[in-house]
Amino acid sequence: NTRAAPKQRAFFFVSYCRADLPAVRPILQRLRAGGRRLWLDTGNLMPGRHWTGEIMRAIRASQAVIVFCSKQAFASGHVFREVAAAARFNKIIIPVFL
Repeated sequence: NTRAAPKQRAFFFVSYCRADLPAVRPILQRLRAGGRRLWLDTGNLMPGRHWTGEIMRAIRASQAVIVFCSKQAFASGHVFREVAAAARFNKIIIPVFL
C-alpha cells in the first residue's frame, strides 16, 4: 500500500502555572473558538501514563509552545522545564503575558 499516512492537524502546546488557570481559561476558549487545537496537561494526560514523558512528546510534536507568563509561572519549575524543552526542540515559543 503506497498511500501516505493522513496528516495530523497541528497543535499548540500550552505551558502555564495552575495558579493562573482562571486567567488562562478564557484565552484558551477564544483560541479554540478560532479553530486552534491545543494540548494541555488537563484533558490530555492519560491516567497511569508517565506524565513527564507525555509532556515531552507533546512539546516535540507541537507546532509551537504558548507560554502564559506571570510571576507564578516564572517561579514554576514545571514551566521552566517546558520552556527549556521547547527551546531544545527548536519550537516557536509564543509568550502571553498575564
